[in-house]
Amino acid sequence: MTVLDAILAVGGLGQFASGNRARIVRVEKGQQTTIHVKLANLVNSGDVSENVPLKPGDVLVVPQSIF
Repeated sequence: MTVLDAILAVGGLGQFASGNRARIVRVEKGQQTTIHVKLANLVNSGDVSENVPLKPGDVLVVPQSIF
């Protein structure tokens, strides 16, 4: 599964989602890492370089935009 698969599974980015500030939180070998992902570029512009594969246990965080 990739981040695009996950976003499509939940119905896309919401109206107030800040897609270009999204991140994946991943724990490997006891160390937490953060991978920044520009989801708005992926979904709206088709930038497939942002389509990162997800691993079991990953948490995809999409913050709310500031009004």
